[in-house]
Amino acid sequence: MDASATEIEIAILPDATAVARAVAGIVAASSQKADDDFSIALSGGQTPRLLYETLASEPYLSRLDWDKWNVWWGDERAVPPTDEMSNYRLAAEAMMDRIPVPPERVHRIHGEIGSRAAALSYETEIRQHFGGEMPQFDLILLGLGEDGHTASLFPGTQALQETPLAVVPSVAPWPPRDRVTLSLPAINAARRVVFIVVGREKAHALRMVIAADQEDAQQPPAALVRPVGGAAQFVVDEAAALFLTGAPAQ
Repeated sequence: MDASATEIEIAILPDATAVARAVAGIVAASSQKADDDFSIALSGGQTPRLLYETLASEPYLSRLDWDKWNVWWGDERAVPPTDEMSNYRLAAEAMMDRIPVPPERVHRIHGEIGSRAAALSYETEIRQHFGGEMPQFDLILLGLGEDGHTASLFPGTQALQETPLAVVPSVAPWPPRDRVTLSLPAINAARRVVFIVVGREKAHALRMVIAADQEDAQQPPAALVRPVGGAAQFVVDEAAALFLTGAPAQ
């Protein structure tokens, strides 16, 4: 793809609460635009917890058409769904157990069977849902690590290599090391990609990603997110935006 065709949009908001509210509005608008199938891939880690709690509260709880949601995950650790490190568990506690999405429309990654088997299983499930094609999620939510990683795509790892697969096993530099993640081609095929970035500890990584030279082979993984259909959108708080200059605030 032509990397120059991808724009970066940045919204800088006062704090994590404002970020959660703004992204909740984006999720709601994307859901309302979809017809009978709204496919969203959730982000892992602790950052989106406030967003999930917001979506599971009013006014969203009673206004959104949850019956058309298909909920996926962008990545998962190779742990059981009850493990405190499970991305599924966090989302379940903060949102999924509180919203009426039909159970058959909740597609968790079965990390407990091991990263390779779980990646193959999730690849099969995704392909079946999307008619055998590379999936085109309506919305993918992503976080940003201090090393510039996103989902479970870590710097210098095999998971970053070009692949025809939508899901790949990955290895993290810290425990739990074995992971499963959407591939870059799957992420870049999405209709909309939104990064949620909060906290001073993310400021350096955010600057690296925004300023990355797209021709540089050593750029951080998050800088490789270049959606074919349009913009990579960053919704960040003022602490995370500390090192950005000339960034468009909204």
